[in-house]
Amino acid sequence: WLKGPAARGVASPPAAGPGEVLRWYGREAHADFEVCADDHCQRYQGITKAISPAAAEAVRATAGEVLLFGGEVCDAR
Repeated sequence: WLKGPAARGVASPPAAGPGEVLRWYGREAHADFEVCADDHCQRYQGITKAISPAAAEAVRATAGEVLLFGGEVCDAR
C-alpha cells in the first residue's frame, strides 16, 4: 500500500485482497483548484488524445508492471 489518506488520518477503503497494490487518493486535499502535482491528478488515465505510436507501445509493454523497492511497492511520485 502506498501512503496517502492514512498518512493524513483520512479513512481509506479496505483492501480488495492480499494482492492489491493500488490505493485511491482522494481530492479532498484541494477543494480550491482542479489539478495538483500529486499522482491522483497526474497519473496515466488512458489515451484520450493524440499519442505517438512509440508512447502507446511503451504503455502496452509496461502494462501490469509494479515498481518495487526493498520488497515493497515504491511510491515513485
